[in-house]
Amino acid sequence: MLLKKMVKQALVLLNTQNKGKYCNAKTAPSLCSNAQEKEDDNPISGRVIVIDPGHGGSDEGVVTDSGYCEKTFTLLMADKLDKALKQQGAVVVLTHYDDRSVRLSATCASEELQARVNVANRHFADAFISIHANGFYDSSVGGAATYYHNNNELSSTLAQFVHQEMVSACGLIDRGFIESQLYILKHCHSPAILIEPAFLSNNSEERRLLNPLFQDRLTNGIVKGLSKYFTRGKECEVGD
Repeated sequence: MLLKKMVKQALVLLNTQNKGKYCNAKTAPSLCSNAQEKEDDNPISGRVIVIDPGHGGSDEGVVTDSGYCEKTFTLLMADKLDKALKQQGAVVVLTHYDDRSVRLSATCASEELQARVNVANRHFADAFISIHANGFYDSSVGGAATYYHNNNELSSTLAQFVHQEMVSACGLIDRGFIESQLYILKHCHSPAILIEPAFLSNNSEERRLLNPLFQDRLTNGIVKGLSKYFTRGKECEVGD
């Protein structure tokens, strides 16, 4: 528990160092005070959130008839979510920042997945979100789904809040938030979810996933869901 608090405190300090040099208490005390109050009121501020862009490198994920790869979408969305959460004061860590595997020497899928899980476990994440897009042989199938594992009692709560806001923000077909045995969720110590907002194999949904406006709405929905999750009953304090 002490190590967990020390790691989080170090991450928060690194995240706020650059902010401090723009705020001089001697020259603008009221502005500094107001900014700090707003940050304190923000349930996302100070939270350690690990984002996993699904697939990467030789693992392309779903590939559409037009040649668009799932890994391209997940990395793009991870970047948008990274920026949006940092604006809210979160400490954000990505499992990878470019088009590659996390464990370059992985000899099997589970080693690669464990490398992603290790990032969340090493940073004592307050939330772990793995971003994907769905695919199916029947191109008429569509909709949004969010997955969680019951190894952490808070994962289902996280899944519920994020899924509901994601669906609401984007007007998606609701396939529900679903308990799953996915490796990346089962082995994560933090509240963890895997989101699949739509099907790349569905031509209509593919166009939506590639639309920057849709991507922005999706990002806002995820952020709103996280905010509601961290707000719930004020039962969860930073550093717990």
